[in-house]
Amino acid sequence: MSTKLYTLIKRNVEEGKIGVVIQAGGNGTRLGEDKPKPIVDLGNGETCLSKILSAIPEKAKIFLHVQKEQEEVYKEYINEHVSHPFVYKLFQDKGYVYSPEGKVRTIDGNPVKVANGPGSFGVGLKEMVERLNLGIDYFFVYDGCKLGLHLDDITFGVEKMILEEKKVLTYTTFLNSFKLKEDVELKRRQLAGEDCYPRYDRVFENEIVEKIKMSEEITARADVPAITGLNIFFYPAFVRRMPNMNGRKIEVKNYCGIPGSSYYYDFRIADAVNGHFKEERLFVEQDKGNCIRSIKTPEDLENYRRRRI
Repeated sequence: MSTKLYTLIKRNVEEGKIGVVIQAGGNGTRLGEDKPKPIVDLGNGETCLSKILSAIPEKAKIFLHVQKEQEEVYKEYINEHVSHPFVYKLFQDKGYVYSPEGKVRTIDGNPVKVANGPGSFGVGLKEMVERLNLGIDYFFVYDGCKLGLHLDDITFGVEKMILEEKKVLTYTTFLNSFKLKEDVELKRRQLAGEDCYPRYDRVFENEIVEKIKMSEEITARADVPAITGLNIFFYPAFVRRMPNMNGRKIEVKNYCGIPGSSYYYDFRIADAVNGHFKEERLFVEQDKGNCIRSIKTPEDLENYRRRRI
């Protein structure tokens, strides 16, 4: 690892030349709350968003990827609790859902639109970067439900991408036996058509495998890493792929319970857009010391509050 390069990248992060996109659009319904997950009180006056922002240098550019309907609640939260000077809101505008052939999907004859529809992220980000003349080459995409952030994930990841000449980096981790048992139960519930919330996809032979498509063999293997939800993408390559973001040249995923509807807006921003080809992607195991827990279920929230109290 080049110390000089690492230092240069770290300075770019601190000066805001590497953007941090925080996925903050969760409604909080799964937590049993009436506000977005990243700003749910953790029981000590802190929130996931406040813990993440506290780890980001003051000059860094931060983009909150939220629903348009959440604009006012986030505006109020930012005004009251956020002192960071560079926080921008990037909206999950609804977009049409396309089939692999480029046709708009319909249900009962009506066109299907979803909040994380094809193009909504890319168009919004491109417009904002150009309008504000931000000069950002790399974007770090992060889960807004995490209990903090390690800058090393950004600096190491960008350096790795530069040295390996890759367009997108996805962090992975290896799950313990408890999670593997949980995966088997989740698979059973999915196949039975029961309500469930997928929390991990896997990397198998340099391809991302969705839970719903996993075989029991892959699910049970401890040597198949899981996606952590942390990604970095090279912005110029992202823009070059913009013409493909209407769904015509991207493998169609499952979203909002609509089979084959759209790709997810979290790590698939990087995977489906920048990392469409294997040779452009890089999977790196995240440093175990940097693995930060998420708050996604009532049990997660209760357990965290109990330990904090």
